[in-house]
Amino acid sequence: MTIIGIDPSLTSTGIAIIDEKENIKHFALKTKVSDGTTIRRILSQIFKFKNFLKNYSAPHYFFMEDYAYGVSGGKGGKSKLATMGEVSALYKLTSIHITGKEPYPVPIGSWKSFLCGKGNLKSDSFKLEVFKKYNISCDTNDEAVAIAIADFGYAFLYKKSICGAPLTKYQEKAIEKFCTRVQK
Repeated sequence: MTIIGIDPSLTSTGIAIIDEKENIKHFALKTKVSDGTTIRRILSQIFKFKNFLKNYSAPHYFFMEDYAYGVSGGKGGKSKLATMGEVSALYKLTSIHITGKEPYPVPIGSWKSFLCGKGNLKSDSFKLEVFKKYNISCDTNDEAVAIAIADFGYAFLYKKSICGAPLTKYQEKAIEKFCTRVQK
Protein backbone atom coordinates (compact mmCIF):
# COMPACT_ATOMS: atom_id res chain seq x y z
CA MET A 1 0.00 0.00 0.00
CA THR A 2 1.07 3.55 -0.66
CA ILE A 3 0.92 6.09 2.16
CA ILE A 4 0.34 9.77 1.42
CA GLY A 5 1.11 12.43 4.02
CA ILE A 6 -0.41 15.89 3.62
CA ASP A 7 0.49 19.13 5.40
CA PRO A 8 -2.10 21.65 4.21
CA SER A 9 -1.04 25.28 3.99
CA LEU A 10 -2.19 28.55 2.45
CA THR A 11 0.96 28.93 0.37
CA SER A 12 2.87 25.63 0.26
CA THR A 13 1.07 22.35 0.93
CA GLY A 14 3.51 19.53 1.59
CA ILE A 15 2.89 16.12 0.02
CA ALA A 16 4.90 12.98 0.83
CA ILE A 17 4.41 9.56 -0.71
CA ILE A 18 5.78 6.30 0.68
CA ASP A 19 5.40 3.57 -1.91
CA GLU A 20 5.23 -0.19 -1.40
CA LYS A 21 9.04 -0.41 -1.65
CA GLU A 22 9.42 2.20 1.13
CA ASN A 23 10.69 4.87 -1.27
CA ILE A 24 9.82 8.42 -0.27
CA LYS A 25 8.86 11.13 -2.75
CA HIS A 26 7.99 14.62 -1.60
CA PHE A 27 7.02 17.95 -3.08
CA ALA A 28 5.10 21.11 -2.28
CA LEU A 29 2.07 22.57 -4.01
CA LYS A 30 3.11 26.21 -3.97
CA THR A 31 1.37 29.49 -4.67
CA LYS A 32 2.47 33.11 -4.36
CA VAL A 33 0.60 36.15 -3.16
CA SER A 34 0.89 37.47 -6.72
CA ASP A 35 -1.21 34.48 -7.85
CA GLY A 36 -4.36 36.28 -6.70
CA THR A 37 -6.69 36.31 -3.75
CA THR A 38 -6.46 33.76 -0.95
CA ILE A 39 -9.32 31.71 -2.38
CA ARG A 40 -7.73 31.68 -5.86
CA ARG A 41 -4.43 30.46 -4.38
CA ILE A 42 -6.23 27.76 -2.40
CA LEU A 43 -8.14 26.64 -5.49
CA SER A 44 -4.90 26.53 -7.47
CA GLN A 45 -3.43 24.15 -4.88
CA ILE A 46 -6.58 22.03 -4.82
CA PHE A 47 -6.56 21.70 -8.64
CA LYS A 48 -2.90 20.62 -8.49
CA PHE A 49 -3.78 18.11 -5.75
CA LYS A 50 -6.74 16.81 -7.76
CA ASN A 51 -4.51 16.29 -10.82
CA PHE A 52 -1.93 14.54 -8.67
CA LEU A 53 -4.58 12.14 -7.33
CA LYS A 54 -6.03 11.47 -10.79
CA ASN A 55 -2.56 10.64 -12.14
CA TYR A 56 -1.57 8.56 -9.13
CA SER A 57 -3.53 5.35 -9.34
CA ALA A 58 -1.79 3.27 -6.65
CA PRO A 59 -3.93 2.06 -3.73
CA HIS A 60 -3.27 4.36 -0.83
CA TYR A 61 -4.02 5.64 2.64
CA PHE A 62 -4.07 9.33 3.45
CA PHE A 63 -2.78 10.91 6.65
CA MET A 64 -3.18 14.66 7.05
CA GLU A 65 -2.19 17.13 9.73
CA ASP A 66 -5.22 17.74 11.93
CA TYR A 67 -6.54 21.14 12.94
CA ALA A 68 -4.44 23.15 15.39
CA TYR A 69 -6.99 23.28 18.20
CA GLY A 70 -6.28 25.94 20.79
CA VAL A 71 -3.87 27.93 18.61
CA SER A 72 -4.44 31.66 18.81
CA GLY A 73 -3.92 32.17 15.09
CA GLY A 74 -0.90 34.42 15.49
CA LYS A 75 -0.65 37.08 12.82
CA GLY A 76 -4.03 37.17 11.10
CA GLY A 77 -5.77 35.70 14.16
CA LYS A 78 -9.08 33.91 13.88
CA SER A 79 -9.48 34.78 10.21
CA LYS A 80 -6.32 32.79 9.39
CA LEU A 81 -7.54 29.84 11.50
CA ALA A 82 -10.90 29.86 9.70
CA THR A 83 -9.15 29.96 6.33
CA MET A 84 -6.94 27.01 7.34
CA GLY A 85 -10.09 25.10 8.29
CA GLU A 86 -11.45 25.75 4.81
CA VAL A 87 -8.16 24.64 3.23
CA SER A 88 -8.14 21.39 5.22
CA ALA A 89 -11.77 20.70 4.37
CA LEU A 90 -11.07 21.17 0.65
CA TYR A 91 -8.19 18.67 0.78
CA LYS A 92 -10.42 16.18 2.61
CA LEU A 93 -13.30 16.64 0.16
CA THR A 94 -10.97 16.34 -2.84
CA SER A 95 -9.47 13.12 -1.42
CA ILE A 96 -12.91 11.64 -0.87
CA HIS A 97 -14.21 12.77 -4.26
CA ILE A 98 -11.28 11.39 -6.28
CA THR A 99 -10.37 8.27 -4.27
CA GLY A 100 -13.34 7.56 -2.03
CA LYS A 101 -10.99 7.72 0.98
CA GLU A 102 -10.92 10.27 3.76
CA PRO A 103 -7.55 11.24 5.25
CA TYR A 104 -6.81 10.15 8.80
CA PRO A 105 -6.35 13.37 10.80
CA VAL A 106 -3.03 13.26 12.68
CA PRO A 107 -2.79 15.67 15.64
CA ILE A 108 0.18 18.01 15.50
CA GLY A 109 1.57 16.80 18.82
CA SER A 110 1.36 13.16 17.64
CA TRP A 111 3.51 13.51 14.53
CA LYS A 112 5.96 15.77 16.36
CA SER A 113 6.29 13.24 19.20
CA PHE A 114 6.69 10.48 16.64
CA LEU A 115 9.40 12.39 14.77
CA CYS A 116 11.64 13.25 17.69
CA GLY A 117 9.98 12.50 21.03
CA LYS A 118 8.87 16.08 21.68
CA GLY A 119 5.38 17.38 21.03
CA ASN A 120 6.55 20.98 21.24
CA LEU A 121 9.08 20.92 18.39
CA LYS A 122 9.53 24.39 16.88
CA SER A 123 8.77 24.88 13.19
CA ASP A 124 12.33 25.94 12.35
CA SER A 125 13.49 22.44 13.38
CA PHE A 126 11.28 20.34 11.09
CA LYS A 127 13.64 20.15 8.11
CA LEU A 128 16.63 19.40 10.34
CA GLU A 129 14.83 16.62 12.24
CA VAL A 130 13.65 15.02 8.98
CA PHE A 131 17.16 15.23 7.56
CA LYS A 132 18.64 13.61 10.70
CA LYS A 133 16.07 10.82 10.78
CA TYR A 134 15.58 10.02 7.07
CA ASN A 135 18.60 11.68 5.43
CA ILE A 136 16.20 13.63 3.21
CA SER A 137 16.70 17.29 2.40
CA CYS A 138 13.50 19.31 1.97
CA ASP A 139 12.97 22.69 0.35
CA THR A 140 10.08 23.59 2.65
CA ASN A 141 8.94 22.87 6.20
CA ASP A 142 5.66 21.66 4.70
CA GLU A 143 7.44 18.86 2.84
CA ALA A 144 9.28 17.85 6.03
CA VAL A 145 6.01 17.77 7.97
CA ALA A 146 4.36 15.70 5.22
CA ILE A 147 7.21 13.17 5.42
CA ALA A 148 6.85 12.91 9.20
CA ILE A 149 3.07 12.48 8.84
CA ALA A 150 3.48 9.84 6.11
CA ASP A 151 5.94 7.87 8.26
CA PHE A 152 3.57 8.20 11.20
CA GLY A 153 0.86 6.66 9.01
CA TYR A 154 3.25 3.96 7.86
CA ALA A 155 4.06 3.07 11.47
CA PHE A 156 0.37 3.11 12.37
CA LEU A 157 -0.37 0.57 9.63
CA TYR A 158 2.78 -1.57 9.71
CA LYS A 159 4.16 -1.11 13.26
CA LYS A 160 7.56 -0.04 11.95
CA SER A 161 9.20 3.11 10.66
CA ILE A 162 10.41 3.51 7.09
CA CYS A 163 13.92 4.32 8.30
CA GLY A 164 14.38 0.63 9.09
CA ALA A 165 14.79 0.87 12.85
CA PRO A 166 12.24 -0.63 15.22
CA LEU A 167 9.86 1.88 16.75
CA THR A 168 11.19 3.70 19.78
CA LYS A 169 9.20 3.94 23.02
CA TYR A 170 8.16 7.51 22.22
CA GLN A 171 7.05 6.47 18.72
CA GLU A 172 5.03 3.56 20.11
CA LYS A 173 3.44 5.93 22.63
CA ALA A 174 2.49 8.43 19.88
CA ILE A 175 0.92 5.63 17.79
CA GLU A 176 -0.89 4.18 20.82
CA LYS A 177 -2.36 7.58 21.68
CA PHE A 178 -3.47 8.00 18.08
CA CYS A 179 -5.08 4.53 18.04
CA THR A 180 -7.12 5.47 21.10
CA ARG A 181 -8.30 8.61 19.34
CA VAL A 182 -9.14 6.81 16.07
CA GLN A 183 -11.24 4.21 17.91
CA LYS A 184 -13.50 6.88 19.46
